[in-house]
Amino acid sequence: MRVFDKIKNSFKALIILYLFSITANSQEMEESMWAFQLDFTTEGQYNFSNPKANWVSLLYLHFELNPWKNGSFVLETNSIYNFLNEELISDGIPVFSNIDNESVPLSLYLSGYTHSFGNVSLFGGLRNVDGDFFSFEYSSVFINSPCGLFPPVGENFPVATYPTSAMCIHGEVAITDHIIFKNSLYNGVSRMLFNDKNRSIFSVNPKSDGIFNITGIGYADDEKSAFYNIGFAVKTSYTEYSDEDKPEEIPSGYAFWANAEQRIFNARHKEIAIVAHASYTPSNHLFCSHYFGGGTVLQGFLSHKNQNRIGLFASYIKLDDVSEKILEVTCNYSIRDIFSIQPVFQYILINHTNNFVGVLRLNYSFGL
Repeated sequence: MRVFDKIKNSFKALIILYLFSITANSQEMEESMWAFQLDFTTEGQYNFSNPKANWVSLLYLHFELNPWKNGSFVLETNSIYNFLNEELISDGIPVFSNIDNESVPLSLYLSGYTHSFGNVSLFGGLRNVDGDFFSFEYSSVFINSPCGLFPPVGENFPVATYPTSAMCIHGEVAITDHIIFKNSLYNGVSRMLFNDKNRSIFSVNPKSDGIFNITGIGYADDEKSAFYNIGFAVKTSYTEYSDEDKPEEIPSGYAFWANAEQRIFNARHKEIAIVAHASYTPSNHLFCSHYFGGGTVLQGFLSHKNQNRIGLFASYIKLDDVSEKILEVTCNYSIRDIFSIQPVFQYILINHTNNFVGVLRLNYSFGL
């Protein structure tokens, strides 16, 4: 009964937050030197092939302070609540849900300072690669984790990705109005705030952790109908302490990645876009060698008044001697741009093992 009480309380919290947003958004807000964003995501998961269930929630908070024109301080936190099962309910190595994780009461996701110099911006502090390099307009409708951080990058290196982060120097240059160049130099191993007693999340130790560098260049047109990105990631050698008495030296490696999103139809508030992903590493010693994926997104076909997207995506991942094929079908329906409901169905084939997983996700978003 305690589990069902937690689920009921999650729904109550969503209703209260929704009513609060209606009240707050009805009042005219003046431009402020600070900003606040709250996202609450909760989802029920069920594996129909091997009956297992889980309920996971994520609370994301974003605080931003802009004390002067060209500078800003930012702080982002994550709290993850895993109500039923700390273990994955499917057999996939890249997880089928981009919020699925063991419970984490509090973790720093991003914390630091950004300063702009014309068309150049520099950041220093804790950071992660997700929002900078693997957050795409149309791909964001899909919840399978490879649609975010591509597996040859995420599975081969201890990269700073959800829910971890690492110390970073990040720079961006707006080459033109349409082309942006980005580069991030990270401490080579990412961590969470309280997950390692011997090593801090604020560590900068190139000798034992190595360094991780990722570079990307992206294009977007004025109409936001075309998005193209290519990138390169490299990780120097580092020491892995899975067994404190027997540290293992992990050699360096690198990977390439590319993403393309193109709107092919736009009429009467309806859009159709196609999506393509690719990533590859030529390093023989790395766990994941390549990843390919493609799909389509339909927007505005359910209602003209509300933003809604229907998506179909298929992908192939080569992991050592294992191949993983994933098919995802989803629909995201938004209400007043602050609340959305999203049913998801995924078919996951790992060699000859089948998993058919269903997810029902609810998301609330509020910002000031």
